[in-house]
Amino acid sequence: AGNDFVTITGDVVVNITGNAYMNVTGNSTSTVGGNLNATITGTSDVTSEGKITITGNDTTEIISDTTVTGTLHVTGAQTNDSTIVASDTITDSGATLATHTHTISSGSSAGNTEQPD
Repeated sequence: AGNDFVTITGDVVVNITGNAYMNVTGNSTSTVGGNLNATITGTSDVTSEGKITITGNDTTEIISDTTVTGTLHVTGAQTNDSTIVASDTITDSGATLATHTHTISSGSSAGNTEQPD
């Protein structure tokens, strides 16, 4: 078939008792005027040869243990409501937390350095 348009003015339910495949040789766009919900009982995989962008105008929330394989680059503020655990060295723009020391400013050890508690 050539170009075609389908307009449905009521609800539509599509039941497929087998697999479903959609192959699009151009772009694909979905516009939803309300909420979008997907229930997946198996694994979800998203693969892109380009950038993947998720934009939320409010809060974007991930409710799960999350593993990032690669570099996590945070450009905004970061708030941690729990402990940060690292299995390797943590550094900032010059200090390494494992060997970072403070200078003692008073008492009998004034002038010496020690690692913070």
